[in-house]
Amino acid sequence: MFHGSGIAVLFNVAGKNQAIDPRGYASLVQLIVSPRGEEEVEIAGPSLETLPDQTTVGLFLYDVVTNTDAAGNTTEKQNFEWYFSYRVQLTDKELPAPSIQRLWVAR
Repeated sequence: MFHGSGIAVLFNVAGKNQAIDPRGYASLVQLIVSPRGEEEVEIAGPSLETLPDQTTVGLFLYDVVTNTDAAGNTTEKQNFEWYFSYRVQLTDKELPAPSIQRLWVAR
């Protein structure tokens, strides 16, 4: 059983911890997943504008409840970590020219 309550979420960019808004992972903290169940949640991390053009981003979940007894007391917690390679890739894209608007202006 997975319980999101009490989870600590940390992002690490280029070896440095990043402060993130807890509202960015609020749905994770509310989550309970039964054994063999699955859920999809969104975790908002640092703004893309703050990331270097090429770096490693780590996502860490600490104190994840992974087992409880019959009374619902926590009997096991685990930590999870994932690493992602982030790289900006510039591409050329042709866009149509904006249309010209002609307006009358009264003076």
